[in-house]
Amino acid sequence: IEAVTGVQTCALPIFDTLRSHGHTIVPVSLPSTKQALSAYYIIAAAEASSNLAKFDGVRYGSREDASDNPTGVLYAATRGAGFGDEVRRRILLGTYSLSASAMDNFFVQAQRVRRLVQRDFDRVFAMPNPLHPAKQFDLADMPEATEMDSKLGPAQVDVLVVPTAPTLPPLIEDVKSQGSLAGYTNDVFTVPASLAGLPAISVPVPIAKEAREEGNVGFVGMQVIGQYFDDFLVINVGTMVAAGTEWPAKLEKLEEEWVRLRKCAAMRDSYRRPIGFGEKQGDTGRGSGVPRNRESRKKGKGYMESRKKGKGYMESRTKGKTM
Repeated sequence: IEAVTGVQTCALPIFDTLRSHGHTIVPVSLPSTKQALSAYYIIAAAEASSNLAKFDGVRYGSREDASDNPTGVLYAATRGAGFGDEVRRRILLGTYSLSASAMDNFFVQAQRVRRLVQRDFDRVFAMPNPLHPAKQFDLADMPEATEMDSKLGPAQVDVLVVPTAPTLPPLIEDVKSQGSLAGYTNDVFTVPASLAGLPAISVPVPIAKEAREEGNVGFVGMQVIGQYFDDFLVINVGTMVAAGTEWPAKLEKLEEEWVRLRKCAAMRDSYRRPIGFGEKQGDTGRGSGVPRNRESRKKGKGYMESRKKGKGYMESRTKGKTM
């Protein structure tokens, strides 16, 4: 799916800004993502059907006052009144895809596409996926149009920067008038990361004034996708993309904030050292793991002396009573 002109004109300056800060921009190929949208909505609908099956008005959910369906289904009226059109649509689609006659043709095939999407992401990322063992992929499995960085294969990247949607952000009136299929199609760029279980962040990027059209919101969404367990890099690149040309000034402020947070964390951790890291058990607060200062030790010593005096007082009272 090709993005509209407004999204393209907004994405190109972002790539130029990243390139000016020393980043290398290379195109990559994810051939299996063409089927990711269909696979995602089959799997998502199946999960929705399974998870929402308990909301029948008997165990969970509200009970509908209307009489039950004359066909004998106990919670037919409750299920029809408790969910909206989109939820009921997904329940029906998920229930059908999980049925015995359709599971092999829909749900099982969608899970296979999901594995292929994960494999494509692992191929393009330089960082290996800790959940999947590293495998040498066969170049024959890749499309002929894939550009090769060397004889070893295509170029690998640290993050992927793509538009969040192929269209400009719709207005509320447009959302109310568009059908469900249009809403599904707008998820074509965000679905692959969710299907592969990868961290991603979407940030707003303003559209240049000369490229704005009347009635548009004035910005588009840009998405940054990273490898599994590489969330910190995704957040950093997302901050850079959102800042645009103001990134150098914002980086200085962020570095000052990071230094301040590190100092605060170091001071906080210095009072939370657990037993065994340079402190004896007698020098720590009871059950808190916080080292005592001199004043607290003196108070504790005085408390123990008062307990001893109280113990002697009780013994003297006991002796006087026995006498």
